[in-house]
Amino acid sequence: MKNNVYSHKQIININHKYCCYLTIYKGKRLPPFYVGSSNVKSISEGYHGSVSSKKWKHIYDQEILEHPELFSTTILRTTKTRKMATAVELYVQKANDVVKSNFFFNEAFAKKNGMFGRDVSGKNNGNYGRRGSNKPAKQSDKRKSFSDTVIVKDKNDKVYRISKTDPKYVSGELKAICKGKVNVKDKNGKKFQVSVDDKRYISGELKATIKDLKKKKCPHCGKETDPLNAGRWHFDKCKMKQ
Repeated sequence: MKNNVYSHKQIININHKYCCYLTIYKGKRLPPFYVGSSNVKSISEGYHGSVSSKKWKHIYDQEILEHPELFSTTILRTTKTRKMATAVELYVQKANDVVKSNFFFNEAFAKKNGMFGRDVSGKNNGNYGRRGSNKPAKQSDKRKSFSDTVIVKDKNDKVYRISKTDPKYVSGELKAICKGKVNVKDKNGKKFQVSVDDKRYISGELKATIKDLKKKKCPHCGKETDPLNAGRWHFDKCKMKQ
């Protein structure tokens, strides 16, 4: 890259509440970098960004849930206001041409009231086909509504969606599973279930209950902990790493 993202001088002020950040991904399913802006508190609590592009959203959400240890986020610059943070974000994105670069999974440049960059109209939009979008999904008797179906798993652990009136489901032979769901609790301690795609869960506003997370073992210190703490304190960030 002609303008490497690392060439931007890091400027930190502890009195600033907002920032432009760089998220680094060490896996193989996404490009290695993502540039965004947020508040400093969210970054300190392990927030790595929210991806909304149709191309990368599903992969990103799955990776951040199952392999948080592959993500790390560094603050590039802090700012006094959210508007200033967005301006810095846009500057860094344009300097690295993130929309066209294969090194970033940003699909658009930052903008005060939205995004601009690649064509995200019609079928290219992640919300295409959803209720309320410019082109709502076609209603068809041949296509069953999700509200009339359920995700099940058979004895061979094969997962698929069937009608709620299916004899095997009605008889209890096939049991429903909560695929893509996670148990969370809000700031008041209230516990409930949401989709892993829920923006409140992705941003860190809603925290997954520890018992709902499979523990991961750090290869350096051998400690087992939940994925949230594993990605924050262990693996590549472990103090025992040689």
